[in-house]
Amino acid sequence: MGRFSARLQSICSVRNVVVTAFAIALAGWLVSFCADALSDAPSFRKDVLTIQHADGTKVPLTVELALTPEQKEYGLMFRHSMPEGLGMLFLWDQDQLVNMWMKNTYLALDMLFVRQDGAIVKIINNAEPLSVAILSSDQPVRGVIELKAGVAERQGIKVGDRVAYSSFVGAL
Repeated sequence: MGRFSARLQSICSVRNVVVTAFAIALAGWLVSFCADALSDAPSFRKDVLTIQHADGTKVPLTVELALTPEQKEYGLMFRHSMPEGLGMLFLWDQDQLVNMWMKNTYLALDMLFVRQDGAIVKIINNAEPLSVAILSSDQPVRGVIELKAGVAERQGIKVGDRVAYSSFVGAL
């Protein structure tokens, strides 16, 4: 029995070394993959917009602009953090039905769907990270503002509030 026990310990030691080596290789690949994904990220220009509540109070937000197809496709994917006062504004040239998803997006987000006149017509709070479920505007919109989850509620942003930005005609 002693020989068998020694042999079993030897096999287990080899297995542990192999499993550890595999885990290290996998971790290295994941780090490399994430670094490549971030290095492939398009650059986003920043701008400031304002959300005006029904009572007239205003919430200024700094947004990164997703204007090109590449920027819209990439969005906030692969990010693990984002300051509370920063968001992303996706813009289209004309109002259209917009479908979003959270694939490769590690942050929970609030999504504000905005008509051409600047009215917020739908809010999705706390969109689930990494989900491929379709999140629809349900009606034609000109833009979508993505914020860190909880910001819309903390700032009191509601459907019917207005977004003041040059792309929204007659917003304020």
